Amino acid sequence: VRIYDLSTLLSVDDFESIEINLFPNPAKEQFTIQLLKGIELEKINVYSNLGKLIFSFKASIVNISNLSSGIYFVEIITNKKKVTKKLVVN
Repeated sequence: VRIYDLSTLLSVDDFESIEINLFPNPAKEQFTIQLLKGIELEKINVYSNLGKLIFSFKASIVNISNLSSGIYFVEIITNKKKVTKKLVVN
C-alpha cells in the first residue's frame, strides 16, 4: 500500500482576497476597495444578480445608497488583473 499526499498539488491559494479587499460586506450606503501597493484601480463595474450592468465607477469608495437590498457582483479592474466579488446590500 502506498499513500500519497496530494494536498499541495490540489490546493488553491486565495491570492485574490490578499490583493483586493471589498469592505464592509454587507454594505448599506457605501463600500471601499482596498488594493495592495503597486496595484492601480482602473474601473469598477457593479452588476445585478441577473448580470445587468448597474453602473461603472473609477474611485475606491463607491456610494451605493441608491441600490435596493440584494446581492450584486462587483467587477474590479486593475492594472494587474480583473476580479469579481459578491456584494450584499442591506
